[in-house]
Amino acid sequence: MQNLTPHAGVVLTNDFAEGAGTHIGKYTVVAREQINAATGAVSEGAFVIMDSRGDTLYGTYIGQATFEPTKATWLANGRIEGGTGRFTGSSGIIRFTGSSDFSSCKSVSSLTVCSYTESATGSVSLP
Repeated sequence: MQNLTPHAGVVLTNDFAEGAGTHIGKYTVVAREQINAATGAVSEGAFVIMDSRGDTLYGTYIGQATFEPTKATWLANGRIEGGTGRFTGSSGIIRFTGSSDFSSCKSVSSLTVCSYTESATGSVSLP
C-alpha cells in the first residue's frame, strides 16, 4: 500500500482499527484513501486486514462520504484481491460502512486524529 500525494480539495486519510469478525476472528485493519472535499467521492482506497495469526487479506475500494457540521458518514465497496497465509489466492467483495463524530477529533502534531465506528461485510473465496 503506497502513500497518496496530497493536493488541493482532497482529504487524505490513514485508518487503523481493531475488531472481531464472525469468520476471521480477532483482526486489525490498516487502510488509506482520498476523499474529494467538495463531492465526498472516496477514491484510491486500499486496505490490509490481518488476523491474529498474521494472515492477511488485501484489496481496494471506492465509495461516497457525506459531511455534516458535526459528523461524517461513508459507504465504500471494494474487492478482495489477494492475501497471505490461509488467505493466499483469495478473492471476493467487501463493503465498509461507517461514521465519525467530529467531537472525537484531536490535534496531534500537524495531524487531526478522529475516532470512528465502522463495519465490514463481504464474502471471501478461497482457492
